[in-house]
Amino acid sequence: MCCDTVPVTFRIRVLTVAQRGLAVLPLVAVTVAVALALVVVWHQGTLLDLRIYRMGGWSFLHHRDSLYDLRDAASLLPFTYPPFAAVVFAPLAAIGQPAGQVVLTVATVFAAARIAQLLVGMLPLGDAGRRVWLALILVAAGASEPVISTLQFGQINVILLALAAQAVLRPGSRWSAAGLGLAVGMKLTPGIFILGLLACGRWKDARRAAIVAAGTVVLGALAFPHSSWIYFTGAGFDDTRIGFVEYLPNQSLNGGLWRVFGQGGSPLSWMALGSVILIAGLWVTRRLAGGGDRLGALAAAALTGLLISPVSWTHHWVAVPVIEFALLAPMVARVPTGRVVLVLRVVLVAGWVLLTGSRIIWRVPHGGDAEYHQSVVQFLAGNSYLEWGLLTLAFLAYLARHAVHRTAAGQVLAGT
Repeated sequence: MCCDTVPVTFRIRVLTVAQRGLAVLPLVAVTVAVALALVVVWHQGTLLDLRIYRMGGWSFLHHRDSLYDLRDAASLLPFTYPPFAAVVFAPLAAIGQPAGQVVLTVATVFAAARIAQLLVGMLPLGDAGRRVWLALILVAAGASEPVISTLQFGQINVILLALAAQAVLRPGSRWSAAGLGLAVGMKLTPGIFILGLLACGRWKDARRAAIVAAGTVVLGALAFPHSSWIYFTGAGFDDTRIGFVEYLPNQSLNGGLWRVFGQGGSPLSWMALGSVILIAGLWVTRRLAGGGDRLGALAAAALTGLLISPVSWTHHWVAVPVIEFALLAPMVARVPTGRVVLVLRVVLVAGWVLLTGSRIIWRVPHGGDAEYHQSVVQFLAGNSYLEWGLLTLAFLAYLARHAVHRTAAGQVLAGT
């Protein structure tokens, strides 16, 4: 009798330990992520963007309405964000560089954890499955060059993506829409998600986000009257202020055209192709949302914004782990699909993992006009984010074409 019960007791204990381990897995994953992120930042980070953020915040604290005349002492780069962002960055300027490094790094990791939580929450998984996938997404993000570069530069890309994902994946909340509006107030590029909401018929959420974004413009104008005029009448739309457009890490369509056509690129080609990508991307977003694939819609909107933006540095591509998960989601949820589609999903995800994990772009000659003198192989490798992004959007377009439009797009995306 005793011998029969020992194995059962042992199995119960093993299961109990396993359940406890799964329960704390997300906390362990976030803790490890914070520790590793801090190590990366302290030992490898240039914190260039953090310095520029603090420069803008310093301008606000000292009432210097010359925001776009300021230059970072080391890099000579200017402040390129809307005036409202300088107001938000004021606390970073007040607490100093070392403390700012810690605050921004920890905030980035927690934003990544929130994105992971939003993603896994979209799938019909049990608590244990969600915890495992949350940890896996954090691991994938930690191995991704865009996320690592964001930490090294002290960028806010992951935080902005979290605000956008919250608005798209948790609709119906005025606070989620307001968060997206704040993201647009700090950087114009998240505006693509407001267009995505409009394309999907989510008028209330889009209006709320737009109103908050407009409010940030007013607040920025009150804080920096002269600088606001300069920004919204030219400086904010001058892509050359951000850096060298042809520089290889700029993986936007515009950057690729500069590298093809030479200095100045081809504005007509960029406008024509960019318009096609914008229209197609918003159509894909609407169709996928209408078919119930909100993760795919989020990925399509993010890709569209990255491709059409005048400048999309590699550290702007922090949505790659989101895109990977969106491609894998139907497999995780065991949604029936064709074999060819299944293979294409795996190939695209594997490609993103390889490209972002190998840092292949940084291994191609770049800088000092090297972008204009590349071999065919170097060109293909050096534009790999752009190329794979176009392929991924094309695949999502194929899925969108065959999506079952179960109900009005706005209703599905709103989760009703």
